[in-house]
Amino acid sequence: MIRMRHLFAIALALTVLSPGPVRAAESEKPLDNAEIVKLTKLDMGDAVIIAKIKSAANVQFATGTEDLVKLKEAGVSKNVMAAMLDRSSPAKPSAPAPSGTSSAVSVALQSKDGAVDLKTIEGDVKTIVAPFVGMRRFIEFDGVASTVRTKDRKPSVTIATDKDPHKLCWMVKLDQDKDPDDMNRSIDVESPGMWGGVMSSAPDDDSLVKCEITEEKPGIWRYTPLKELKPGEYGIYVGKGEQTASLYDFGVDK
Repeated sequence: MIRMRHLFAIALALTVLSPGPVRAAESEKPLDNAEIVKLTKLDMGDAVIIAKIKSAANVQFATGTEDLVKLKEAGVSKNVMAAMLDRSSPAKPSAPAPSGTSSAVSVALQSKDGAVDLKTIEGDVKTIVAPFVGMRRFIEFDGVASTVRTKDRKPSVTIATDKDPHKLCWMVKLDQDKDPDDMNRSIDVESPGMWGGVMSSAPDDDSLVKCEITEEKPGIWRYTPLKELKPGEYGIYVGKGEQTASLYDFGVDK
Protein backbone atom coordinates (compact mmCIF):
# COMPACT_ATOMS: atom_id res chain seq x y z
CA MET A 1 0.00 0.00 0.00
CA ILE A 2 2.84 2.37 0.91
CA ARG A 3 4.51 1.66 -2.42
CA MET A 4 1.28 2.36 -4.30
CA ARG A 5 0.93 5.71 -2.53
CA HIS A 6 4.54 6.55 -3.41
CA LEU A 7 3.99 5.76 -7.10
CA PHE A 8 0.78 7.84 -7.12
CA ALA A 9 2.66 10.83 -5.67
CA ILE A 10 5.35 10.58 -8.36
CA ALA A 11 2.73 10.39 -11.12
CA LEU A 12 0.92 13.42 -9.70
CA ALA A 13 4.15 15.42 -9.57
CA LEU A 14 4.99 14.55 -13.16
CA THR A 15 1.52 15.64 -14.26
CA VAL A 16 1.89 19.02 -12.57
CA LEU A 17 5.37 19.62 -13.97
CA SER A 18 4.53 18.44 -17.48
CA PRO A 19 4.12 21.27 -20.01
CA GLY A 20 0.87 19.63 -21.17
CA PRO A 21 -0.97 19.79 -24.47
CA VAL A 22 -1.59 23.54 -24.26
CA ARG A 23 2.11 24.41 -24.26
CA ALA A 24 2.74 21.82 -26.98
CA ALA A 25 0.11 23.48 -29.13
CA GLU A 26 1.63 26.89 -28.49
CA SER A 27 5.05 25.71 -29.61
CA GLU A 28 3.79 23.80 -32.64
CA LYS A 29 5.12 25.41 -35.80
CA PRO A 30 2.69 26.56 -38.49
CA LEU A 31 1.65 24.01 -41.09
CA ASP A 32 3.56 24.80 -44.30
CA ASN A 33 4.13 23.51 -47.83
CA ALA A 34 6.90 21.16 -46.74
CA GLU A 35 4.61 19.44 -44.24
CA ILE A 36 1.90 19.02 -46.89
CA VAL A 37 4.41 17.46 -49.29
CA LYS A 38 5.61 15.19 -46.48
CA LEU A 39 2.06 14.00 -45.75
CA THR A 40 1.46 13.48 -49.47
CA LYS A 41 4.62 11.37 -49.85
CA LEU A 42 3.43 9.26 -46.90
CA ASP A 43 0.23 8.58 -48.89
CA MET A 44 -2.03 9.88 -46.15
CA GLY A 45 -4.85 10.61 -48.59
CA ASP A 46 -6.71 13.81 -49.39
CA ALA A 47 -9.30 13.44 -46.61
CA VAL A 48 -6.67 13.22 -43.87
CA ILE A 49 -4.50 16.04 -45.27
CA ILE A 50 -7.47 18.38 -45.78
CA ALA A 51 -8.68 17.66 -42.24
CA LYS A 52 -5.19 18.50 -40.99
CA ILE A 53 -5.24 21.80 -42.93
CA LYS A 54 -8.64 22.77 -41.56
CA SER A 55 -7.79 21.90 -37.96
CA ALA A 56 -4.28 23.40 -37.86
CA ALA A 57 -3.95 26.21 -35.33
CA ASN A 58 -1.69 28.15 -37.71
CA VAL A 59 -0.74 27.81 -41.36
CA GLN A 60 2.03 29.39 -43.39
CA PHE A 61 1.40 28.30 -46.94
CA ALA A 62 3.14 29.72 -50.01
CA THR A 63 0.51 29.79 -52.75
CA GLY A 64 2.06 31.79 -55.57
CA THR A 65 1.97 30.41 -59.11
CA GLU A 66 5.43 28.84 -58.88
CA ASP A 67 4.60 27.40 -55.45
CA LEU A 68 1.46 25.73 -56.84
CA VAL A 69 3.49 24.30 -59.73
CA LYS A 70 6.01 22.82 -57.27
CA LEU A 71 3.20 21.35 -55.17
CA LYS A 72 1.68 19.77 -58.26
CA GLU A 73 5.04 18.29 -59.26
CA ALA A 74 5.38 16.88 -55.73
CA GLY A 75 2.11 15.00 -56.16
CA VAL A 76 -0.16 17.26 -54.09
CA SER A 77 -3.74 16.97 -55.37
CA LYS A 78 -5.95 19.80 -56.60
CA ASN A 79 -8.34 19.34 -53.68
CA VAL A 80 -5.52 19.69 -51.16
CA MET A 81 -4.17 22.81 -52.90
CA ALA A 82 -7.67 24.31 -52.87
CA ALA A 83 -7.87 23.67 -49.11
CA MET A 84 -4.47 25.35 -48.67
CA LEU A 85 -5.66 28.39 -50.61
CA ASP A 86 -8.82 28.60 -48.52
CA ARG A 87 -6.80 28.60 -45.28
CA SER A 88 -4.15 31.01 -46.53
CA SER A 89 -4.29 34.66 -45.61
CA PRO A 90 -6.09 36.26 -48.57
CA ALA A 91 -4.38 38.86 -50.72
CA LYS A 92 -5.64 42.38 -50.27
CA PRO A 93 -8.59 42.80 -52.65
CA SER A 94 -8.32 45.49 -55.29
CA ALA A 95 -11.91 46.52 -54.65
CA PRO A 96 -12.47 46.11 -50.90
CA ALA A 97 -15.95 46.28 -49.47
CA PRO A 98 -16.38 48.52 -46.44
CA SER A 99 -17.50 46.75 -43.29
CA GLY A 100 -21.20 46.75 -42.62
CA THR A 101 -21.96 47.47 -46.28
CA SER A 102 -24.81 45.02 -46.74
CA SER A 103 -26.97 46.74 -44.08
CA ALA A 104 -26.57 50.08 -45.91
CA VAL A 105 -27.75 48.79 -49.30
CA SER A 106 -31.35 48.61 -50.53
CA VAL A 107 -32.03 47.24 -54.03
CA ALA A 108 -35.18 47.29 -56.20
CA LEU A 109 -35.88 45.86 -59.65
CA GLN A 110 -37.49 48.38 -62.00
CA SER A 111 -39.28 46.76 -64.97
CA LYS A 112 -42.43 47.06 -67.09
CA ASP A 113 -44.18 45.13 -64.32
CA GLY A 114 -43.36 47.82 -61.77
CA ALA A 115 -40.91 48.09 -58.89
CA VAL A 116 -40.05 45.09 -56.69
CA ASP A 117 -37.73 45.16 -53.68
CA LEU A 118 -35.06 42.47 -53.95
CA LYS A 119 -34.07 40.37 -50.98
CA THR A 120 -30.46 39.50 -50.27
CA ILE A 121 -28.99 36.01 -50.18
CA GLU A 122 -25.53 35.09 -48.94
CA GLY A 123 -22.91 33.14 -50.90
CA ASP A 124 -19.67 31.35 -50.11
CA VAL A 125 -16.36 31.70 -51.94
CA LYS A 126 -15.01 28.45 -53.42
CA THR A 127 -11.55 27.79 -54.85
CA ILE A 128 -10.33 25.21 -57.35
CA VAL A 129 -6.96 24.68 -59.00
CA ALA A 130 -6.88 23.26 -62.52
CA PRO A 131 -3.85 22.21 -64.62
CA PHE A 132 -2.78 24.82 -67.21
CA VAL A 133 -5.46 27.20 -65.87
CA GLY A 134 -4.27 28.02 -62.37
CA MET A 135 -6.51 29.14 -59.55
CA ARG A 136 -10.19 29.84 -60.14
CA ARG A 137 -12.42 31.40 -57.50
CA PHE A 138 -16.18 31.54 -57.67
CA ILE A 139 -19.13 32.25 -55.37
CA GLU A 140 -22.01 29.81 -54.93
CA PHE A 141 -25.55 30.88 -54.03
CA ASP A 142 -28.24 28.40 -53.02
CA GLY A 143 -31.07 27.67 -55.45
CA VAL A 144 -31.12 27.53 -59.24
CA ALA A 145 -33.69 30.29 -59.80
CA SER A 146 -34.79 33.54 -58.19
CA THR A 147 -38.35 33.94 -56.95
CA VAL A 148 -38.48 37.43 -58.51
CA ARG A 149 -39.14 37.13 -62.28
CA THR A 150 -39.74 39.49 -65.19
CA LYS A 151 -40.16 39.22 -68.96
CA ASP A 152 -38.75 42.71 -69.45
CA ARG A 153 -35.51 42.25 -71.39
CA LYS A 154 -34.10 45.59 -70.30
CA PRO A 155 -35.01 46.15 -66.68
CA SER A 156 -33.03 48.52 -64.51
CA VAL A 157 -32.12 48.28 -60.86
CA THR A 158 -32.07 51.09 -58.31
CA ILE A 159 -29.67 50.96 -55.39
CA ALA A 160 -30.02 53.07 -52.28
CA THR A 161 -26.66 53.37 -50.52
CA ASP A 162 -24.68 55.99 -48.70
CA LYS A 163 -21.50 54.88 -50.51
CA ASP A 164 -20.33 55.16 -54.11
CA PRO A 165 -21.41 51.79 -55.58
CA HIS A 166 -19.00 51.74 -58.55
CA LYS A 167 -16.47 49.59 -56.68
CA LEU A 168 -19.00 47.88 -54.46
CA CYS A 169 -22.02 46.74 -56.50
CA TRP A 170 -22.12 45.04 -59.90
CA MET A 171 -24.89 43.61 -62.06
CA VAL A 172 -23.98 40.01 -62.86
CA LYS A 173 -25.25 37.01 -64.80
CA LEU A 174 -25.22 33.76 -62.85
CA ASP A 175 -24.43 30.27 -64.09
CA GLN A 176 -27.01 27.65 -63.15
CA ASP A 177 -25.61 24.34 -61.94
CA LYS A 178 -26.94 21.42 -63.96
CA ASP A 179 -26.02 18.89 -61.27
CA PRO A 180 -29.24 17.89 -59.42
CA ASP A 181 -27.19 17.23 -56.28
CA ASP A 182 -25.98 20.84 -56.06
CA MET A 183 -28.92 23.02 -57.11
CA ASN A 184 -27.13 26.35 -56.96
CA ARG A 185 -26.01 29.35 -58.99
CA SER A 186 -22.56 30.86 -59.17
CA ILE A 187 -20.45 33.72 -60.51
CA ASP A 188 -16.72 33.87 -61.13
CA VAL A 189 -14.65 36.50 -59.31
CA GLU A 190 -11.25 37.88 -60.25
CA SER A 191 -8.60 35.19 -59.78
CA PRO A 192 -4.92 34.78 -60.63
CA GLY A 193 -4.51 32.37 -63.51
CA MET A 194 -1.58 30.14 -64.30
CA TRP A 195 0.70 33.11 -64.90
CA GLY A 196 -0.57 35.31 -62.08
CA GLY A 197 -3.08 38.12 -62.06
CA VAL A 198 -5.52 40.02 -59.87
CA MET A 199 -7.37 38.45 -56.96
CA SER A 200 -10.27 40.50 -55.64
CA SER A 201 -13.93 40.36 -54.68
CA ALA A 202 -14.92 41.97 -58.00
CA PRO A 203 -16.73 39.76 -60.55
CA ASP A 204 -14.83 38.32 -63.48
CA ASP A 205 -15.57 39.91 -66.86
CA ASP A 206 -17.44 36.78 -68.00
CA SER A 207 -19.96 37.23 -65.17
CA LEU A 208 -20.28 41.01 -65.45
CA VAL A 209 -23.26 42.75 -67.09
CA LYS A 210 -22.11 46.11 -68.41
CA CYS A 211 -24.41 48.91 -67.27
CA GLU A 212 -24.89 52.62 -67.45
CA ILE A 213 -24.68 53.85 -63.86
CA THR A 214 -26.31 57.15 -62.96
CA GLU A 215 -27.02 58.89 -59.65
CA GLU A 216 -30.64 59.99 -59.92
CA LYS A 217 -30.49 61.86 -56.63
CA PRO A 218 -28.16 61.78 -53.63
CA GLY A 219 -27.86 58.19 -52.43
CA ILE A 220 -30.04 56.69 -55.21
CA TRP A 221 -28.24 55.02 -58.12
CA ARG A 222 -29.70 53.36 -61.21
CA TYR A 223 -28.04 50.48 -63.09
CA THR A 224 -29.33 50.10 -66.64
CA PRO A 225 -27.93 47.27 -68.86
CA LEU A 226 -26.34 48.51 -72.07
CA LYS A 227 -27.89 45.57 -73.94
CA GLU A 228 -31.07 43.54 -73.58
CA LEU A 229 -30.73 40.69 -71.13
CA LYS A 230 -31.11 37.14 -72.39
CA PRO A 231 -33.36 34.80 -70.40
CA GLY A 232 -31.49 33.64 -67.32
CA GLU A 233 -30.52 34.43 -63.74
CA TYR A 234 -29.19 37.84 -62.75
CA GLY A 235 -28.60 39.99 -59.72
CA ILE A 236 -26.80 42.84 -58.05
CA TYR A 237 -23.69 41.37 -56.48
CA VAL A 238 -22.17 43.10 -53.45
CA GLY A 239 -18.55 42.24 -52.75
CA LYS A 240 -17.83 41.74 -49.05
CA GLY A 241 -14.27 40.43 -49.02
CA GLU A 242 -12.59 37.09 -49.67
CA GLN A 243 -14.90 34.61 -47.95
CA THR A 244 -18.52 35.72 -48.37
CA ALA A 245 -20.67 37.87 -50.66
CA SER A 246 -24.26 39.08 -51.01
CA LEU A 247 -26.60 38.93 -53.99
CA TYR A 248 -29.90 40.66 -54.74
CA ASP A 249 -31.22 38.25 -57.37
CA PHE A 250 -33.85 38.30 -60.11
CA GLY A 251 -34.62 36.25 -63.21
CA VAL A 252 -35.52 37.13 -66.79
CA ASP A 253 -38.01 34.80 -68.53
CA LYS A 254 -38.78 34.32 -72.20
